[in-house]
Amino acid sequence: MFRYLIVGFCVGYVIAYPEGAPESACGNLSPQHGADVKPNPGYTIAYSQPNNGVYTVTLNAPRNTSFKGFIIQAFDSRDGKTTVGQFAAPNGPHSKLICNGAGVTHTERNPLTSVQLQWQGTPGTKVYFKATVVVKYDEIYGDIVSGEFTV
Repeated sequence: MFRYLIVGFCVGYVIAYPEGAPESACGNLSPQHGADVKPNPGYTIAYSQPNNGVYTVTLNAPRNTSFKGFIIQAFDSRDGKTTVGQFAAPNGPHSKLICNGAGVTHTERNPLTSVQLQWQGTPGTKVYFKATVVVKYDEIYGDIVSGEFTV
């Protein structure tokens, strides 16, 4: 009986979070898989000039690669810890709002080469976007950072 409990726990642990990062990942962007987060090998975050105050934010994989999971948030450049702004509810089937709208994560495990989101911040705030991506359960890349800009 004890063996079945251990196996059941391990299976649950291995398949955890296919529907996105947990709320506890907000702020530190850690998917909490128990694996080390590796340095960014070339993922990028781009943003467009605002259209009526709304920025288009795009998380891109390096050429010929993809990712299955992600979490992204905007941070105040003054302290690098305070999240700022709000994402709009995603239009696509592959992402959802978390962190009270201050972050977005994946909702399925299909490979993505990019994800495009809408974000709005407070005018006059200096911000940057930061993300973590999951390629495989134990292959995680963090410190994916956009350039700083003033809303």
